Amino acid sequence: MRRPFFVLQTLSLLGLTGCSWDPTFMPAGYRYHHNLYKAPPGPEARSIGYDYSPAANADVMRVWDLSAADLVDALERDTGLTPQPVYMPPVSGTGAFSAAFDNALRGELRTRGYTVGGVPSAGVPRLRTGIQPGAGGGSCEVFREFELSLSLEREGAAPARTARTYILPAYGHKSAQENSSLSTPRTAGKGISR
Repeated sequence: MRRPFFVLQTLSLLGLTGCSWDPTFMPAGYRYHHNLYKAPPGPEARSIGYDYSPAANADVMRVWDLSAADLVDALERDTGLTPQPVYMPPVSGTGAFSAAFDNALRGELRTRGYTVGGVPSAGVPRLRTGIQPGAGGGSCEVFREFELSLSLEREGAAPARTARTYILPAYGHKSAQENSSLSTPRTAGKGISR
């Protein structure tokens, strides 16, 4: 009877002293390395086209948000579309330009009450996007003219297309030819691909 009690007391004593005493020869974290980070530096981040600051980013995204709001207004006016579930595949292309358009458009649709799905479903309208560089420039070399379009495809109906021209920040814009030469990552999974 005394043996289990003695073993329990010994283990408790060792457990309490284990907080300040390390019986192993291996260091346990950065405190033994004078708080220096030991991993090599990561790769340099790709440029987004401007020196990032919260104010500069907010200004660029405000331009995108206003353009997306106007484009969705035109789509609703031209097609009679009302808030409902819709499927919208990712905006084609890579880079900051396509990502900004995709983010602004999805955000505007959600704000208006649309449910934007990532997997096509029967009976759910499909929105397709398009980006074409325009002929004119903007007020400075980083802003250029682009035609943004939305096509609405419904089952049993002809596609309806709405397009508007905007002066947008051209950061990260790549032409269709440049995009076709880039490899597009694919994600394995049910109904998920890019």
